[in-house]
Amino acid sequence: LRVVGATVSGVSILSGFDNISSGAVASGTTLGAFTAQNVNGSGTAVSTLVGNLAVNRVFAGGHASATRISSGGFETVSSGGVTTGSVVLSGGTEQVFGGAVASNLTVSSGGVVQLAGNGALTSATFAGGSLLEYTSGLAVNISSGVVSSGLNALSNGITAIAGGAINVQSGGTTIGVTVLSAGS
Repeated sequence: LRVVGATVSGVSILSGFDNISSGAVASGTTLGAFTAQNVNGSGTAVSTLVGNLAVNRVFAGGHASATRISSGGFETVSSGGVTTGSVVLSGGTEQVFGGAVASNLTVSSGGVVQLAGNGALTSATFAGGSLLEYTSGLAVNISSGVVSSGLNALSNGITAIAGGAINVQSGGTTIGVTVLSAGS
């Protein structure tokens, strides 16, 4: 399915992929196993449900909002791409690459966010049992805004609560980390 300059809603992709570009809007798309949605320049995807073994790809100039990433599903945000209000459910993965922005992200227990390069997270909340991974050489700056359990709030609005974890890979650094009860 290729959508250019139009609006489609309620589509289920059961095989192959769809391309959203050039002012097009796809709303309420469901991605089945082994499928993909490509949100290209000036394209918008709203309320996509990403199923097991499916991927929602957001490229430069593309915008995805209110994506729900189920167990085994992925959302990848490339340089210049933006996501708003994505929800990473247990077993789901959000990958934010260098130059990409993910805002108002909610990560459920068992959900994973992988942050690379200068990818940015803004106003994200990590529930207990969720995981933030970031790559070698990347610094996550953690400062004011302590919560009652887990890690304190990050300077850019990221919060890990009640057992949330930040996983520092080889070569990664943290600045000003405060680990509270049940955090790591």
